[in-house]
Amino acid sequence: MKSRTIAIFSAALFLLVVAVTIVVIKMNSPAAVKAAPDQSERSSSRFTPEQIARMDEILRQTSDLLNQGRFDNAQRILEKSIETYGRYRPFYEQLFQACVGLNQYEKAYSAIQEAINIGPASAEMYDAAGMAAFKSGYLEESAQHYALAMSKDPANPKYPLYRAQVLIKLHKNDEARRYLMQTINLDDSQEIAWGTLAQLALRDNEPDLALQYLKHAREINPGRTTWIIEQAKALQRKNKAQQAAVLLSSLPPGQLDQTGVMEQLSTCFAMLNRPAEAARFWKERSERHPRDWYSAWQAAEWFAKADDKENALRYAEIAIALDPDQEKPRDLLRKLTGKDHPGD
Repeated sequence: MKSRTIAIFSAALFLLVVAVTIVVIKMNSPAAVKAAPDQSERSSSRFTPEQIARMDEILRQTSDLLNQGRFDNAQRILEKSIETYGRYRPFYEQLFQACVGLNQYEKAYSAIQEAINIGPASAEMYDAAGMAAFKSGYLEESAQHYALAMSKDPANPKYPLYRAQVLIKLHKNDEARRYLMQTINLDDSQEIAWGTLAQLALRDNEPDLALQYLKHAREINPGRTTWIIEQAKALQRKNKAQQAAVLLSSLPPGQLDQTGVMEQLSTCFAMLNRPAEAARFWKERSERHPRDWYSAWQAAEWFAKADDKENALRYAEIAIALDPDQEKPRDLLRKLTGKDHPGD
């Protein structure tokens, strides 16, 4: 299996803000990350031609299983083949893919490390190792893998971008900024790099700088909701809540209905001391999504802040009816009436 396929697996899974997956499988902490030797022994050199032919036949079979999404079957065959034939790099490369498909990231990390140690290692393999280490919670190791990927392919902008994202998780924001700028110097169409710089600027309470970065990000991708929300936050920091409210409220319904947009729009109306308008937007969202308890509860909360007790009670009761296990609507009902249940 070509390492290019591994790169597709890893790149598809590595997102801007990635939550670390907690894997149940107990494994020892990985050893320190090291670059594979330049003159690695070829993994096939100690196998007979007959063995290699049989192993390649196994790989064709497991490749078909991977393409069919039958990751557990592929994993069993590959693990058995490693027991039978020993260390053969293509087995570990495919085992990595099977483990990723099963969300077994620590096993995937172990497999790709074996492939790297057998060598020769490519930038794509270090990319895959960086993703698997990240998803396993090994952030320092992940950052090292992306540094090694950069050394193998210094012209590729995604590796400094991924390294920057890991460094942010490690709270090394100044270092992350350097790699984000390196990404942009390699390819100034990398909207994620511009947007992430804006997010870091907002963390440092530099809204003007954030808006400069967001201008670039939105020129590249005007419709990405994340950048629109960040722009609204920057405007709020500059006490331009009305401008932020216009920006958000003018979005098409598909974007306006996103929870992050609605919550940020509510913040605008709170800053403007117009809770009734926030209530109206949540009420309309609740009507568009009549089975969503959260919209009804938010409508109730904002009606209460607007001193509209009648509508606050109505939407609190709707939220409770939609999901009786939710405590927040009950808390609001209790605050408004002193009762725990509608009709008490």
